Amino acid sequence: MNESSIKKFFKDRYNIIMMFIMIAAIAIVYKLVDWQIIHGEEYYENSQYKILLNKKIPAARGNIYDRNGVPIAVNRVGYNVNIVNARLDEQELNKMLLELYEIFEKNGDNFNKSFTRYLTFEPFAFGSEARRSTEAFLKWLAENKIEVEFKYIQNKGDYGNGSEDSNNSNNNQDTGDDEGGNDNTDETDNTKVIDFDDPKNVRAFFEAVKKRYKIDEKYTDEETYKIMVMRYEIRNYSSYNPVVLAKDVSVETVAEIEERNHVFKGVSIDNEYIRVYNNADLACHVIGYVRGIDAETYNRLKNEGYGINDIIGKTGIEYSAERELRGTPGYKKVEVDVRRNISRVIEETPAVPGNNVVLTLDMDLQKIAVEVLKRRIEEIRNLNVPNNHHDAFAGAVVAIDVNNGEILAMASHPGYDPAIFLAGPEDKEAQQAIIDLNDPAKAHITSEFNRAISGRYAPGSTFKPVVGIAALEEGIITPQTRILDRGYVYYDGMRFTCMEWRHGLGAHGWINFATALATSCNIFFHEVGVMTGIDIIDKWAKSFGLGEKTGIELPGEIEGIRSNKEYKAKISPYVWGKADTASSSIGQLYHEYTPLQLANYVATIANGGKKYKPHLIKYITKNDGTIVKETEIEYEQLPVKPETMEAVQQGMLAVANSEDGTAVNVFRDLPYKVGAKTGTAEAYREGESDNGVFICYAPAGPGSTPQIAVAVVIEHGIYGSYAAPIAREIITEYLKLHSPDDYTDETAQGVPVFVP
Repeated sequence: MNESSIKKFFKDRYNIIMMFIMIAAIAIVYKLVDWQIIHGEEYYENSQYKILLNKKIPAARGNIYDRNGVPIAVNRVGYNVNIVNARLDEQELNKMLLELYEIFEKNGDNFNKSFTRYLTFEPFAFGSEARRSTEAFLKWLAENKIEVEFKYIQNKGDYGNGSEDSNNSNNNQDTGDDEGGNDNTDETDNTKVIDFDDPKNVRAFFEAVKKRYKIDEKYTDEETYKIMVMRYEIRNYSSYNPVVLAKDVSVETVAEIEERNHVFKGVSIDNEYIRVYNNADLACHVIGYVRGIDAETYNRLKNEGYGINDIIGKTGIEYSAERELRGTPGYKKVEVDVRRNISRVIEETPAVPGNNVVLTLDMDLQKIAVEVLKRRIEEIRNLNVPNNHHDAFAGAVVAIDVNNGEILAMASHPGYDPAIFLAGPEDKEAQQAIIDLNDPAKAHITSEFNRAISGRYAPGSTFKPVVGIAALEEGIITPQTRILDRGYVYYDGMRFTCMEWRHGLGAHGWINFATALATSCNIFFHEVGVMTGIDIIDKWAKSFGLGEKTGIELPGEIEGIRSNKEYKAKISPYVWGKADTASSSIGQLYHEYTPLQLANYVATIANGGKKYKPHLIKYITKNDGTIVKETEIEYEQLPVKPETMEAVQQGMLAVANSEDGTAVNVFRDLPYKVGAKTGTAEAYREGESDNGVFICYAPAGPGSTPQIAVAVVIEHGIYGSYAAPIAREIITEYLKLHSPDDYTDETAQGVPVFVP
């Protein structure tokens, strides 16, 4: 090309534009070749360093202590194995997951095996979730993109006569139930169901899953199954949302994974705080437990910072103090490499530990309460005495400080071990314990039910003190008023009798208030109750907190029921009569109260009329011990005259100290005095033992300052006096005063059987 041609070429604007386009195209092609081929791998890895992730830093849950600083619920550091999608090919991923499975297995780690619900290897069979419903199983297969052909049977009530058919699992079929050992329950007759017991169907499912996950033929069936288990766990993982493969793994597992981190791509180890309970079975109904957050709760609380893998308080103080205990998680903004390993931390906000909760409980006293309650229930069940149907299996006891409302001990039997909820799925014993806890047939052995705040019991004769208070305050009687007990009395055509008279021991004759309380004379309180009237009695019962929630810091507290006109109108077409008042005046008819209400009621009597709000939380502290919140002592001074309270206290003192007192055999010769009241609540059904109810406080008597009040209820405990030894041991431990001779079972059998 000569010079003129060149000049002519550059004078043409079109040629110049085309030339620049070609140069640019060549440059772009060169750069693409450089990026994709020459330095492709290098640039790919470098690009990964620029990925920013926010990593959550877990906060340590606050500890729970008793009043003396004894740790009940604490934490330890555990290690979780997480995985994100590192974009491995199928074969590399399967190989890595098999190695992880075998590391977990070798080191005895608990790890997730959700797939076992659909297929088990030993025995080689369909899992319980698969067998539950053909329709649900087919839906699950479709959702997981698993294609398999099964043999079906016709569900006509005869497993052996059904016709077989082969259908693709993705067909939308109206499937049904079969017999012969399958667990399908939601199918209808004349529909086809998968033959879950056919080994060919099991093998077909196995091969279909193997194909779905592209598992190489070189693996044995056992190795293939292990890969399936792991693949199913990571079915929803991504590059940014890790899946927890195993929780609380051993240090050996941590070391092996970290040493070979070049092999385990996308796998990371994170610290986690593991809840630990120390003797929490002694206070299981108070402490409660934590569990992994469920989907419904997560959706409700995710805007408050909860994660899908977080734990949350489910019952007890763990639940009610959740906001204090939880703490605030921290966050790290990090750069990660191609294997999703952290290359550098860009920004970090540290986690803030949860606050500690200090309870009013005394764990030494709690231990006594739990152990003596359990032992005494067993003793009563085995007593050879009249009216015992040997059906005592449950009960509750509450001990309260009469001067501030602090709960010193709260026991409910039977109980459970909160630690079972912290065990992994591999802990078969713990999993069985959880199953038993929800089995009504095992309710006499293990139970989450807190009878102290959720159980309702007729108070029996323990209601008589408040009837006396009502009559004394309204001027119906004086402490010196005497009433004739002939052994029986009639109201509305019904005969009411005194227990002594029924047992052929005569009647009390002329009797005053203190003696009537000491001997638990029914006739006296029938007469006084009718003279006073149910409206006045109900007013005073309510003022003492009976039939009212106390506001204790526990979920599940109930109100109870006061026997009054309003309640009868709800359940009966008949009007209230004198017979109703007479029955209600001795704690029968409709009365039902919780042991906590009974404990607070007797505490209010003990301190002269200050009704404190019962509470379990003493104060809350930061991690460094600084008190951030202290429970305010709340009380209501009841408008009751000192002479009224003195009269009631004298009568209750006689219950445990006069020779004709119904609890004198239990509290005889002790170095302290007790004010008490026994109660026997009639059983609702024929063939059942009556309930035993007992309330008391100590020290009692002139010159004494009461410190502790106790309420005990034993379901089918026969008599209230049989529950009294439980209170005796608790008070003795609390006052640190031990009598020379411990209470024996023979003493219990010496208590007259007619004692109410």
